[in-house]
Parts: sequence; structure tokens; C-alpha cells
Amino acid sequence: MFEANLDLQLEGSPPRELIIATPIGGESGNQEANLIIKVGFWNEQTQLGSV
Repeated sequence: MFEANLDLQLEGSPPRELIIATPIGGESGNQEANLIIKVGFWNEQTQLGSV
């Protein structure tokens, strides 16, 4: 299975299930990056935790 699907991103869940992770890129990747930046700036100001 793994050799035939080398381009798949696989993750494991706590109950030992395989999860196929969707690739990030394009518009959704840009939105995610912008959100991470905003949360990072907010966290620097508030010092409430880690991002």
C-alpha cells in the first residue's frame, strides 16, 4: 500500500487509525498562514501561552 501511494501524507490517530491528510496549498494555505501570524502576534502581546 505505502509503496504505491508515496505522495500521500499519512498521520496516525491515538486509537491507531491511519488518517490521510489533505495537502495544504493555494488559497487555504494562505488563509491558514495568515491566521497563524495573527494568533502569534496576539500571543506576543498577551503572553498567555504558546502558538
